[in-house]
Amino acid sequence: MKKERFEWLRSWCDETLSSDLPRVALIGDSITEGYQKQVRELLHGRCYVDFLATSYAMDNPVYFGMLKLFLENSSYQAVHYNFGLHGEHLSPAEYEEGLKKAVSLIPAGAHLVLATTTEPYPIEKGQDLSPTWIPLVKERNEVLLRFAKERGIPVDDLHAVSLTMQKDEKAGDSIHFSEKGFLRLAKQVASCLASALSLSE
Repeated sequence: MKKERFEWLRSWCDETLSSDLPRVALIGDSITEGYQKQVRELLHGRCYVDFLATSYAMDNPVYFGMLKLFLENSSYQAVHYNFGLHGEHLSPAEYEEGLKKAVSLIPAGAHLVLATTTEPYPIEKGQDLSPTWIPLVKERNEVLLRFAKERGIPVDDLHAVSLTMQKDEKAGDSIHFSEKGFLRLAKQVASCLASALSLSE
């Protein structure tokens, strides 16, 4: 196990005393954290949206401990999983093993959607993470797409959306997006979940 430089965990569970609407979970990293509020707003009145975002890598037992406890704490009708931008040290095989373990924790009967990882982008100044992460993201998306196809799991192609992001939709740090950019991702995620649960407008 190799630790991340910074290890953090953030979560929100919406209207936990209410069960009149379907409840969905967004699981991921800082990209998920970036769009979760907008997904909640887009799906307001149609379902409750919880999220768990973390930097802990997939080979850290803490990661799966948190994920297991979170998913067991509420009854989820759908889970949207988007986790590919941490654990730089993980090989493609180790990343696939992490995916397999994460999927095994999804509650029986819940609609699972696996999301492709968004594309890093070069920046002119500061710490440019793109030379390291662009090839890793390519590898991981290839693993995820094959994994999903073999198991018949739907895929939300957020990577394709990220490839079309304009300058004003990027945050300028190689990885994250502006509020405008995150809104585009949120619309895609919300549409994917609405389709999975057959939610009416």
